[in-house]
Amino acid sequence: MKTKNLSIISFCFIVIGLFACRKEYNSFFSENPDNKLKWAKDYFNNTLLSNAGNLVIYKKLSSTIATSATLADKAKNVKTPIWFKAKEGKTLLYDFVEVPLRYTKKLSRSVGTSTSVDKEALKASFDRLIIYKDKSGKIGERIVSYIPDREYLLRHKGDASHNSINNLDKDFTGYLRYSNWDGTPLFILRINNGKATKMAAPSIRAKFISYYFRAKSC
Repeated sequence: MKTKNLSIISFCFIVIGLFACRKEYNSFFSENPDNKLKWAKDYFNNTLLSNAGNLVIYKKLSSTIATSATLADKAKNVKTPIWFKAKEGKTLLYDFVEVPLRYTKKLSRSVGTSTSVDKEALKASFDRLIIYKDKSGKIGERIVSYIPDREYLLRHKGDASHNSINNLDKDFTGYLRYSNWDGTPLFILRINNGKATKMAAPSIRAKFISYYFRAKSC
């Protein structure tokens, strides 16, 4: 358990390093030539998709609040990368691709409890798939959930989707929640003014996360 926690914390510091290696992009949502994304697509198709599939695994969720209509459609909820909106990035340690995720039944996330959730922040949350490769060629992945605060959304007309992992707005305030492809939660970063300021310990992460499922397709 100690070794596992140290690995997560080490990865967290690598993630924080992304914020120090920002590059300016005209737009996150821009088309990318297929050949530049081949290594990431190959990893997704040959490793993630073939070994784990793309169904949302509900038993991995630490807390679920769902409508009866959504519960009836659990087996139909799949997650799919939107490859033509993918974006490449680079840090001192990694090359990475960040890809928006689409769900058959939209998956929204919030940090807090069912009685304190902000509906506007809930509506504005979104997921991205990060596929990263180190200098030795080893590849891994994380799903990053962007969960902006209401105050940030008020300044940006309710939309945070132009942010990316190494190009957050200087005034972005909220949370980044990290999980494996199968939905297993890893840790949560608190972001204040575009910078990571705190990590929620893995042992208490379930207290911070609520999941909300809406029948509306993404």
